[in-house]
Amino acid sequence: MRLDPLPFNQFDPDLQDLVSAYGSFQTWTSVAGNHASLTKAIFQLLADQRQGSVLPPDVVELASVTVSLVNQCQYCIVQHSAKALGLGISQDQLDGLLDGSAEPLFSARDWRVVSYARAMTQDVHSLRAAT
Repeated sequence: MRLDPLPFNQFDPDLQDLVSAYGSFQTWTSVAGNHASLTKAIFQLLADQRQGSVLPPDVVELASVTVSLVNQCQYCIVQHSAKALGLGISQDQLDGLLDGSAEPLFSARDWRVVSYARAMTQDVHSLRAAT
């Protein structure tokens, strides 16, 4: 069964608020909006995570772009890259992540974020818990 995209103005008002607050991902939500309760739960989880995060938004998006690249999710790469650009991560930095030349373009903190996100995505068992 194919789900037809649901126009944003036909979303449940609570879902409109959640999607608008999170931003982007309009193409995904146009299909997911057909299942409002599930989509609300996903976006509420994302909003709660963002609100309760001790990490700055740019760090979260840098990690998200990195994970998207490791997972080779083109849709996620596009969506998270757009958010990252809006948070001050440069196009050169994003391009460097793609071609492997990124390390000199990032601060030490941001490069640790990239390295940790890669390690967590590729082999979580290679990392030790903090003591």
